[in-house]
Amino acid sequence: LMKSMSRVAASHGGHILEVGFGMGISAGYLHDAGIETHTIIEANPEVAARAKEWALRQETDTRVVVGRWQDAPSDIGPFEGILFDTYPADEHEYEQHVLHAPTFAEHFMPWAVEHLVPGGVLTYYTMEVDSLSRRHQRALLNHFESFHVSRIEDLCPPADCTYWWANSMAVVGAIRG
Repeated sequence: LMKSMSRVAASHGGHILEVGFGMGISAGYLHDAGIETHTIIEANPEVAARAKEWALRQETDTRVVVGRWQDAPSDIGPFEGILFDTYPADEHEYEQHVLHAPTFAEHFMPWAVEHLVPGGVLTYYTMEVDSLSRRHQRALLNHFESFHVSRIEDLCPPADCTYWWANSMAVVGAIRG
């Protein structure tokens, strides 16, 4: 899943933003793709500290911004690719952006468009593996010129992953016009 998302985010090379460092899996794949720069936004201070330690060992120009993407500096971009791998931080975000939205990424889409170059791509995953709902498609097309979806099957979590919940996911790539 992370390899597929990284391929989509790095498909144009250049400057890449990763929102949510997690276990650092996608970060490694992004660097393997030969990107020019890598910016990571991580809200969890402990995970951000690990991301900073990881970044020091990389050859690619990498910076870590500690905090939520909503609070990131307005001049943080632009980027050729954005990999969005985050989750609700509290019950309010869960209720508003999971229960009452077609996809958790919907509330991120306007921000992503502002920080992508024309032709740049936003990628994220969804559990809508059979088809994206019409609401999800409308949300994408309200902000992006086009999108593509890839189904990733036979997923199994890394040994130390405690939050995995599905054996297949879909990876969305949304292209800014």
